[in-house]
Amino acid sequence: MIADHVKISGTARSFTPATRNLIKCRMGEICCGVAATYGGKIDLNYKQGYPPTINSHPVCVQKVHEAGSNIVGTSRNAMPQKTMGAEDFSYFMLERPGCFIFVGCALPGELRPHHKSVFDFDENALMISSSLFIQIIRNILLNN
Repeated sequence: MIADHVKISGTARSFTPATRNLIKCRMGEICCGVAATYGGKIDLNYKQGYPPTINSHPVCVQKVHEAGSNIVGTSRNAMPQKTMGAEDFSYFMLERPGCFIFVGCALPGELRPHHKSVFDFDENALMISSSLFIQIIRNILLNN
């Protein structure tokens, strides 16, 4: 038996605005092509979610990296890695230079993922993150 109608939903994420726009365009083309091939109709309701969170401001990244080296040492202070996480902070970075960071707050033992009822974190991460912000401010004030 073939269904009279189908609803498919999901998310599409990218690392660049250009790829984000391409996904939307190609999704429409592919869906319309499949519908035409099988004599169906398509109603594509594509909603853009968060734009990519891109650390594209080298000065901000460098300031955070320098402060992080002071707070946690160079061995625990990695440069930014690409992730597919969706983050509303991306809207701020469209308006002002910035840098998105992960502090790390996992407790030892079993993984307790974000957005789950079992989520818990190491509260020492709060001290690390607040110390990082203070160090960034100190470095800016001392260098101006």
